[in-house]
Amino acid sequence: MKKLLQLSLIAALALSLSVTGCKKKSSEETDTDTQTSQNQNALENDFDQVATQVDNAANSNGLKKAGPVITIDTINSARKMTVDYGTGTLCDDGKMRSGKILVTWTGKFRDQGTTKTIAFENFVQNGNSVDNSSSKTIQNMGRDANNHMYWNINVNATVALANGSTIEWQSTRTRTWIAGESTHYYPING
Repeated sequence: MKKLLQLSLIAALALSLSVTGCKKKSSEETDTDTQTSQNQNALENDFDQVATQVDNAANSNGLKKAGPVITIDTINSARKMTVDYGTGTLCDDGKMRSGKILVTWTGKFRDQGTTKTIAFENFVQNGNSVDNSSSKTIQNMGRDANNHMYWNINVNATVALANGSTIEWQSTRTRTWIAGESTHYYPING
């Protein structure tokens, strides 16, 4: 009888330890790894959309019927373009944008050493407000050992999300042009 009581106590203790050790997360707890990945993906998508807007503005030279006001300074050696959405512009992609995207570039896209820098002034996209100190820089590094053109891309951003949270994001990567270099239109947004 004594052995049965001891075994029962040991079994109860083991069961209570396993129940508390396997406690399930409540639905209110956040999986920070998943949330960080989602935030990084959302910001990368937003910054790719900005680069697409810049390319579209440069290709249209501001001649679209509706959209941002585009000003291009081609006189100075570092070229400058301002894409001004004013207090709010509904863009061709269905997204509302406001504020300005400020772009400078030092040469032709395909020339080694050319640097394109994208900065912001009171810019809001998809309800997310990009801090004025944020920037994206794309630098043509020339050709790699396989004779492919490649660019270094650096992003330093602080974005106040529409839901009230703030994300800081730094990204450094290389983008290599593997195929299609002979095509006329070449959107390498970084």
